Amino acid sequence: MYGPVWNTIAAMLSRLSFGSITMALFIFKISSLIIHLINCLIIKKLTKSNKYMLLYGINPLVLLELLSNVHNDIYLIFFVLLSLYFLIKKKNICLTILFLILSIALKYSTVLIVPFILLYCFRKKTLPKRILWCCLTGIIIVLFVILLYMPFYRDITIFTNMLAQDGKYSQSIMALLIDSTKANTFFRGINKFRIPLFAIIYCIILIKSIFNRNSSIKHLMKNYNLIMLVFIFICLTTFQRWYVLWLLPTIIWQNKNMRYFIINITITGMIPLFTYFKVKHEIFRRGLYYSLMMIVLAVIFTIAYKILKRMRKYICQD
Repeated sequence: MYGPVWNTIAAMLSRLSFGSITMALFIFKISSLIIHLINCLIIKKLTKSNKYMLLYGINPLVLLELLSNVHNDIYLIFFVLLSLYFLIKKKNICLTILFLILSIALKYSTVLIVPFILLYCFRKKTLPKRILWCCLTGIIIVLFVILLYMPFYRDITIFTNMLAQDGKYSQSIMALLIDSTKANTFFRGINKFRIPLFAIIYCIILIKSIFNRNSSIKHLMKNYNLIMLVFIFICLTTFQRWYVLWLLPTIIWQNKNMRYFIINITITGMIPLFTYFKVKHEIFRRGLYYSLMMIVLAVIFTIAYKILKRMRKYICQD
């Protein structure tokens, strides 16, 4: 479900094409390239490191899905990076919140990062005031997001349509369960409690973050990263490989193993999805489930990298 910010951006870019599909495609690709270069610059400003800039800038999945296939997730990454930049480098809470609002109004998934950023914004306040300011600011953000939706309002479905994907199953771990005829009863039980369970996990991590004395941006973004991983691979019933790119804006605050895993999972996203396999088992009749394959291969690649790195260390010592 795309929000009003993307509708506005797409409408503006489309008008520049004067009705030409070829020109429109060219304009969308050029605008994506410009945003991509700005994203690289923001990452360089945030990290003061060419390494992280290149991890994003020449990532093959980024180049394929965000530049070649012009998915609007590049704008989502752009607004999240801008929000983090004004939060950390400029200490400007107003602009931080503004870009958070724009990111949510483009694609709702970034709402998950809001509480963690607000906790960092108000980290120096006492616990009661920190909770109060986070709640008040959160309400303001929700009101502004709703306000952005108002020009497109026809009926309540403009807000409920974002839940439409929840009834579809494609390439996700949940699709693996629903495809198994023997697991139907079990699946219905999981599906019934999937969203409430995610909400409980989210609230537990959030409450621990509120009461944890370590309110550093690294600690908060590590918690958010864990939430986003669960959301992408467990909560979503419809999975697309470029969704893993939502993890890239906060990769700089993860530990080494998680950074390796995120990079490897973007690499495994480049492996083609083979739709059909000639196997007897019902679970695999409609193909290898992409999200599960990406997780397994990314873990294998990460472990293999660590083993090779350790072997190299021992060989060099000898």
